[in-house]
Amino acid sequence: MNRLPAYTTRCTSSCRTSAGLGVSSYFGEIVEWAGFALACRSLPAAAFAAFTFANLGPRGAAHHAWYIQRFEDYPRRRRAVLPFLW
Repeated sequence: MNRLPAYTTRCTSSCRTSAGLGVSSYFGEIVEWAGFALACRSLPAAAFAAFTFANLGPRGAAHHAWYIQRFEDYPRRRRAVLPFLW
């Protein structure tokens, strides 16, 4: 039977992979859909990009807050979703 590793409160190397962002994949997806909306120049594409941000922004903030609460050595100055802003 496979055993899961013991839960740790230390921030491992996976916590430190993104450069200044808590959830860099969410930021990348927001940028992708914003670029798609600019390329299409259509209202549905712009709406999809806006709703993607409206969905992933709060999710990223909650994920970031969980990391701050759970890991004692998590970088406190790291932003959640948008570099240098949020």
